[in-house]
Amino acid sequence: MDTEKNGFFSYGLPTRFFLGAMAVTFLIIAAHAAYSWRLRRGFSDIYAEHIALDRDLARLRTLDQALTLAAHMAAVSGNIDHGRRYRELEPRLKSLIAGLRVRPYGPELAPALDRLDAANLRMAEMERAAIERSESGARGAAAPLTSRDYIQHKHAYTEAMNSLDAASETLTGEDSRAMRQLRLKDTLASLTALFLAFFSWLAAMAAIRRWRRGAPATPELLREKEELYRHLYNNVQEVAYTTDLAGRLTDITPSIQKYSGFTREELLGRPVHEVYQDPRERKKLMMELLAKGEVEDYEVNLKTKDSRPIVVSVNAHIRRGLGGLPTGVEGTLRDITARKRGEAVLREQAGKLAAIMQNSPAAIVCATPDGRITTWSSAAELMFGWKEREALGGANPLVPAGQAERSRAFLERILAGETINDFETDCLRKDGTSLPVSISGTPLRGAAGETSGALFVLVDVSGRKKTACPSGGCQI
Repeated sequence: MDTEKNGFFSYGLPTRFFLGAMAVTFLIIAAHAAYSWRLRRGFSDIYAEHIALDRDLARLRTLDQALTLAAHMAAVSGNIDHGRRYRELEPRLKSLIAGLRVRPYGPELAPALDRLDAANLRMAEMERAAIERSESGARGAAAPLTSRDYIQHKHAYTEAMNSLDAASETLTGEDSRAMRQLRLKDTLASLTALFLAFFSWLAAMAAIRRWRRGAPATPELLREKEELYRHLYNNVQEVAYTTDLAGRLTDITPSIQKYSGFTREELLGRPVHEVYQDPRERKKLMMELLAKGEVEDYEVNLKTKDSRPIVVSVNAHIRRGLGGLPTGVEGTLRDITARKRGEAVLREQAGKLAAIMQNSPAAIVCATPDGRITTWSSAAELMFGWKEREALGGANPLVPAGQAERSRAFLERILAGETINDFETDCLRKDGTSLPVSISGTPLRGAAGETSGALFVLVDVSGRKKTACPSGGCQI
């Protein structure tokens, strides 16, 4: 295969420089990611070992206290249950001390562990002897546990534990410095990687710039640029246009046909006000342009070839020639007819919903998943006494005292997707009285289909026979 025509070298020099910079950047990112992972792994290992060491030292103290208590209780009372408890705990303490020796910090803790182990062995002998004497019924079984020898060993054990704590704190300080060094190394590695990637792109841009300065504009390059410009010109979705000062179209992209039905050739040289529904809108647009020099998202009403109205958003500015004198207008159009129709539908629906909310004889209440009130209709004000400003944003005021859990359970059923109709219960009014109501509830859905809250419709049923609520209390 001819690599000069089909391989990497078939690309132009700028593309090669660009691909080279991308490859260097990828290698830098990969190397930095691997190095950063190793540093973070070391940080994680150090942290995990400290957590384990602190946990084992705490367990060691707890086991020692439990052993001492069990030995004294067994020696004093002669209860075999305390003796059995002591014999269960003793091997666990020995196993824990042995486990500390094989940890990564074992060598540093070895002197304190040796003293701890020696004191523990001697105390264990005396405690076992006291327990055996107590279980055999001998008098004075607890005497060895109050002897001077036992107390000395207990003090030696406590000093060894304090030495272990001190050694642990020393190791923590040393490792904290080590972790700070790891963080510094990670930061320096990140900065180095960023610098190298930035340098590679600078080198690529400098090489491209130097090549472009020295490279002649070959016919192939000109043809390539012309084809690219023609493709963009013919396929751009927004309509680009230019007019002269008299308002005649001097250029417009072919995409205008998609929106208006007019071809580019039919519009060139034609006064632009002829495609406005109201030519006075064109005058207003020109006054805005002359006053500000440009407009953004300026809405105007145009008409298509078959006189169908469309709404477009205009972004335009005044073109200026020699001496800064205006020579025409240059801008883009974007068809927003569908969006405007959608907005009109939403406004109509919002108006209907507001009318329903204001005129419905039933109280309409909406709540968030955590129970905060977001909607409080006029009927709710009349029915329960709280004004909208008092209810919005706060917790549900309709729940009687002691019924919060049942109210939350009812709301959870709605949030889970259940629709509940004609559930009769009592709700609290602002004056402290209760009002029998029939509640219907349904979940509210967000734009993505997720449950965003709950809607409740409450009807006053005090004028008819009230159905007993099995759970009692207002449930919303």
